[in-house]
Amino acid sequence: MKKILITENQLNMIKKQLNEGSSDRYSREVEVNIYVGNSTYKGKEINDVSRYDMTISYGIDIEAREWGIKDIMLYGIKGDDTLEIEVEYYVDENNTDTETVTIPIDWDTLETESNTGEGVVTIGDTLDIDLTNDGNGNLIIRKMSLPVYRL
Repeated sequence: MKKILITENQLNMIKKQLNEGSSDRYSREVEVNIYVGNSTYKGKEINDVSRYDMTISYGIDIEAREWGIKDIMLYGIKGDDTLEIEVEYYVDENNTDTETVTIPIDWDTLETESNTGEGVVTIGDTLDIDLTNDGNGNLIIRKMSLPVYRL
């Protein structure tokens, strides 16, 4: 048995390449568009919400047969567990206040808009989130949608 010596940097590079080749999970940073509609915060009209970016991961599974590829499926789309945004709301006619609001995200409710013929299998650049109020007046996610691209 022969031994070889490698540096720590070389070992890390080898580990990285092994991990990249064996994973069926991919990730992408997307812009999150937040729509407030008629939602309120503390019973007051919302003036603005902060811009938000998020890294979303997803899986790609290839169903192959001996004659070729039958299907390529994109699944398991997940991102942050919560949406943390700055909400600027009117406290009176002339003044606003800003607070940080944390809203839980349920990825099982994500709606995907399928696009085909783009030549890639991936998620889109933009996640759209519509907010609403629950029965207690708290901000919650009413709807989330994300384009997905399939061959």
